[in-house]
Amino acid sequence: MRLRTLGGLSLEGVRFQRPKPLLLLAYLALEGPRDRPYLAELFWRAAARPRARLATALWQLRQGVPGVLEDDGVRLEVTLPCDAGEFLGALERHEIARAVELYRGAFLEGVMPAGCGVELEEWIYGTREFLASRARAALLELAETAAAGGALEEAAQRAEQAYLLPGAPAAEPDELERVHRLLFAGGSSRAAQVRSEAAELGLALRVTPEEARAQLQEVVGGGSKCPHNLLRPGTSFVGRALQLGELSAYLARLEVRVLTIVGGPGVGKTRLATEVAWRQLERGASPDGVYFVALDALSSPEAIAMSIATAMGLELSGAEEPLAQVARALGENRVLLVLDNYEHLLEGAGLVSELVRSRPQLVVLVTSRERLNLAEEWVYVLDGLALPAEDTREVAVAEASESMQLFVERAMHADLAFRLTPENLASVERICRLVEGVPLAIELAAGWVRLMTPAEIAAALEQNLDLLATEMRNVPKRHRSMRAAFEHSWRLLSAFERSVLRQLTVFRGGFTRAAAARVTWATIPVLASLVNKSLLRVLPNGRYDRHFLLYQLAREKLAELPAEEAEARERHSWFFLEWLGSLRDALWEGGQREALAAVAADYKNIVDA
Repeated sequence: MRLRTLGGLSLEGVRFQRPKPLLLLAYLALEGPRDRPYLAELFWRAAARPRARLATALWQLRQGVPGVLEDDGVRLEVTLPCDAGEFLGALERHEIARAVELYRGAFLEGVMPAGCGVELEEWIYGTREFLASRARAALLELAETAAAGGALEEAAQRAEQAYLLPGAPAAEPDELERVHRLLFAGGSSRAAQVRSEAAELGLALRVTPEEARAQLQEVVGGGSKCPHNLLRPGTSFVGRALQLGELSAYLARLEVRVLTIVGGPGVGKTRLATEVAWRQLERGASPDGVYFVALDALSSPEAIAMSIATAMGLELSGAEEPLAQVARALGENRVLLVLDNYEHLLEGAGLVSELVRSRPQLVVLVTSRERLNLAEEWVYVLDGLALPAEDTREVAVAEASESMQLFVERAMHADLAFRLTPENLASVERICRLVEGVPLAIELAAGWVRLMTPAEIAAALEQNLDLLATEMRNVPKRHRSMRAAFEHSWRLLSAFERSVLRQLTVFRGGFTRAAAARVTWATIPVLASLVNKSLLRVLPNGRYDRHFLLYQLAREKLAELPAEEAEARERHSWFFLEWLGSLRDALWEGGQREALAAVAADYKNIVDA
């Protein structure tokens, strides 16, 4: 007996067809054990008695397909093979052909039981898009492998499958470029349709069939002087001249083998690393290869070595460990590996250490929201783009700052007539200051100039961060809103770290370690962890602070828990009342200067208390 979820929903080998119980099996098979109350609310929230409805569904399952559920009275677990789980397992093992074979259609195609709540709907659609996007990536990989072997017609057929894949989200620009290259090289008539869709997104695909074939050889490292898999982003790179110079200088030093760009959500780590990689390639600094490895879609560290192999165009074979095969392929070659978005795979950081120790010419550039904590690691902390000087009145002077440059350029993408003028200068500067130069936030804000003036954008930002979002189809999901970028970091925190980060929002204008400990029960390791995860920052005077956007988003999390917020505010008030009382003697006995400086530093907290 096997649960089929790709291309429909059914239990192979039995006649049981009740949709809601089958959907319950599918959910448990993919998401793992869940508590009864949670499942009752998720599946039957609108019903008068959700738990009774769950009990009925479980009775139906036990009668129709006995033995598929494990139930200890509290938690439910499925002991049933599922094709979607097998599909993901094949991808993790890098069995690409097997994964493509398993993908027989969109996840839960045609399934939407009556009375299905919003949360369950979102799970169905979200899982459908996730699985389809993984299937598309697998098909494109098979297609490019076929093209590298000269099988251009087969490659074009695979690319067509990827393009028309049921349930898949709109293709990203780099995916459209890859699909078009494969279709065009294989002589497919559908290449024109892809080219037209790309043009609607502002992406011009102008290559001859011969150029497409040459590019396919280059993608797999066969026809380029320096093999690489880098793709050009669809928008220009703005600013960061200092950072580019410093990072290139670090990579040129023999003792720098692992260099990690660390920064908070949306600060531009991936874009900067990509630009550094292109410059290394163009200068011939890594003559044997430059490979970009995207890790954001991986669910376990065990898949990292396979992803590196895929980026390098290696075909893994036999029982030998993937990491050993990658290391052997690297040999004594001078290669730069860019490992992007490592923060959720930190348990596998030892892989990086193992590689650089065994391969003396290998250099690894990592992007992460948290350092890897390796002996070989050098850490480069990335902040927002440079802001203009306070109260700048001249357009030319303000426009020279990186943050203003980025806003103007991205605003012109949305409205070709947009220009920075004396009239809108102060509002654009206000926007850049509100988001503290974070590139993603600037780009999202700039996209609204087609509907709002800069003054209206700035006013809206001060009221609601949901403005920092886009519906553009060719933007990765994690970059479609600042909220999505923050949620990625939030999911990586422990329950206690989340509690501390929420409660720290009762502070205004920063806080000391002692205050944080009394008000939120924060320990030194937890504060250090939040700093390492780029969610807090330590100021030169030893006080703690955080980015305005992160504060606002964490503040929303606290507002969802009124009881916790009330307790944290009460502890905040008592702490500062007691602390002010402790300064009484200093104010009367010659310590006025220091006491007044301390009061000034915490003035906003005192007023709020």
